[in-house]
Amino acid sequence: MHKHYASWERDLNEHTNGLAREYLPKKTEFIGIEYDEILAIQKWHDSLVLKIKEAGYFIADKEYDSELIRKQAKELGMGSVIPKRSNTQKSAIYFEKHIDQSRHLMENLLARLKYFRRISIRFYKLSRYFKAMIYIACAIIWMNSK
Repeated sequence: MHKHYASWERDLNEHTNGLAREYLPKKTEFIGIEYDEILAIQKWHDSLVLKIKEAGYFIADKEYDSELIRKQAKELGMGSVIPKRSNTQKSAIYFEKHIDQSRHLMENLLARLKYFRRISIRFYKLSRYFKAMIYIACAIIWMNSK
């Protein structure tokens, strides 16, 4: 894993911070915030996750490890593929490891594709050229990994 130097390299972190700022604007003093308010923000953030109504699985990273999310996924008829955090109190949470490994590989591929400037800034406006560039970039990534 490499060190992130710019904010655009930390997409999820920046996105989550932007969501939190809807409740807590910049330069907010955190000393006066009550624990109940923090729990309300956390519950609101977790409720944003399940906007999709039809899917076989809800696949997420460790940061979405919460019983509320798993319960909502089950109510919608989805299996949840969320690995547990190291500090989770539950001893055994079952999830299909091969699906999580596929998610991890796809996430790594997308992160590697961002290094190709023509893809990250959508240099080609026509979809056929953009798709061709993605194929070329994936081939380069694959050749470099061998």
